[in-house]
Amino acid sequence: SGGTIPSILYTYAGVPVEELLEIDRTTDPSKITVEELSRMPKTSMGYVLARKPDGNKILALSVLKVLTNPLNIFRIHSLWTASLHKKFCMPLKIPKNKFFTSSKDELQDILNRNPRLKESDFLLPRDDIKAFPMILVSMLGTRADRNVYEANYRKIVEKAWEVYNVQESSGKNPDMTEIILSIRGQYGSDLPMPYVITPDCVENKYHG
Repeated sequence: SGGTIPSILYTYAGVPVEELLEIDRTTDPSKITVEELSRMPKTSMGYVLARKPDGNKILALSVLKVLTNPLNIFRIHSLWTASLHKKFCMPLKIPKNKFFTSSKDELQDILNRNPRLKESDFLLPRDDIKAFPMILVSMLGTRADRNVYEANYRKIVEKAWEVYNVQESSGKNPDMTEIILSIRGQYGSDLPMPYVITPDCVENKYHG
């Protein structure tokens, strides 16, 4: 999370990069003063990351949410994602309930594989970025699918190691990433990934 959040803010922020990264700041040590360090625009990544969240307000809103609908207690993990969006994304004009993708080509590929999704469901990177987020993730699934996603995931792991061991025994130097990419489409694994992943039912057993 420590590396993912800044990279997502940089890639998808709805504010100019000049404000986001405060590129007008001096790098001359003799000109770095207390007054200069005290200046931090509210649209800068530094301000958004360093600002202390209003814990009392978040707690009050969550209690109110539960009181108005007691069933919300069973979706308490949504409080975490809502808090992340309010603290990090909202100040930088990143909308909620969106998937992200790295390019228009990738977006089109996702839409071809998932006709139920629409182009408006996704965010594309800003035009002036010079890097893309790199996120390490284990899996994303839901209990509501009767563990179909997890079952497919386990098939991928088993098949990947089977191919890996065959290649290794034949004297090759197997590349697990290449193996995963070559077989994952067979098991329905090409699903969109939200930009916030909650720990509600994520399990990390990715041996590669």
